[in-house]
Amino acid sequence: MTRSIPCRRLWARYLKSIGLKCLQLLTAHTGASWIPLSATRSVIPSLTGQVSICLTVVDVSSQWYSELFDLQPIREFRDTAGRVSDVTLGHVSGLILGLISHESQIDEAFDERRPGLDHLEFIVPTVDEVQLWANRLDELGIEHSGVKAFDYTAGVMVTFRDPDNIQLEFYAYRSSPAP
Repeated sequence: MTRSIPCRRLWARYLKSIGLKCLQLLTAHTGASWIPLSATRSVIPSLTGQVSICLTVVDVSSQWYSELFDLQPIREFRDTAGRVSDVTLGHVSGLILGLISHESQIDEAFDERRPGLDHLEFIVPTVDEVQLWANRLDELGIEHSGVKAFDYTAGVMVTFRDPDNIQLEFYAYRSSPAP
């Protein structure tokens, strides 16, 4: 059985109570004035995460990511030959990034057209901060797309590639009118 909350204010209060501020975005994307809510759904436990990506040379990429994001090393593992094979980096915001290299991996450039990872997107709070990240990329000499807005997305972004050709993106939602 599903019950609906037809009132935006109630739904906004509910979202705020669980720490989400996305009513405008959900409404903008769905066009709905209400969101169905399962009456039998249990409370979802807290959740954090780590993104781990496979790279060709972990120590080189570790330096690149650390400099770009001001990440600090959490742990590092070396394989039997002494090669850095697994690094975990963390940011004060709580972002955790794992960088991994396998002894028997295929040394091909990343291609988002293959099944698997398409890109990594880092959400920033405002459109102005996307520009600040574009400036940071300029400071580090990292080629990028410039800040762009597209009709097919609700935000603006700047895209760029890491040393293994993985597409990365800084993204911010454009503000939408108040309900």
